[in-house]
Amino acid sequence: MIEIRSPLSSSVEPGEYGAQSAAKAALQLSERAPGSLIQIAGWQDFATVTAPALGALGFDGHGNFRTVQTAGPVSCYRIAPDKLLLRHSDGGSFKELLENLNPASSPTLDLSHARWLIEIEGSEVEALLARLASLDFSLQEFPEGTFAQTGIHHVGVLLHRVSADKFLIFVPVTWAESIWNLICETAAPFGFKVIVHP
Repeated sequence: MIEIRSPLSSSVEPGEYGAQSAAKAALQLSERAPGSLIQIAGWQDFATVTAPALGALGFDGHGNFRTVQTAGPVSCYRIAPDKLLLRHSDGGSFKELLENLNPASSPTLDLSHARWLIEIEGSEVEALLARLASLDFSLQEFPEGTFAQTGIHHVGVLLHRVSADKFLIFVPVTWAESIWNLICETAAPFGFKVIVHP
């Protein structure tokens, strides 16, 4: 299997940064590969055609355009009326899913090498994201387990609220370094710590 290399390998340096670097950092930033990531598309009969394959993964439908469906390590994002984004966080194979889909009626696209994940966690995560995208990031309006597609610095991203103080940002690999640097600059007044996952 081809090894996925981080587009941020030259930018991510572990340590504490920003105005409060000497104290406890209000934010933690990290990056990771998305695991296995595929997009499924279709046409008018999309729901009917893909139902058996999704059922095999543990999903009872396509869900809605805000809520992340999860079944074990697999997450399902309904990103358009006729498109789904599926992520296997452990990097597991979607081979069984693909065997249950007709490529003529439900074409798939492997995006595992095309997206990267930036994780932001901490007490000031809502305040930071509000400076990056024009959305209401309060827990009431953007609860755990929801997602939104928006733009950061004119780059299309997907934001997933994993917990009250943690978000995942799916970014195109070609823009990952620019988005990472912007996030670091914006996080500096809060103080942040960069974590490197093993």
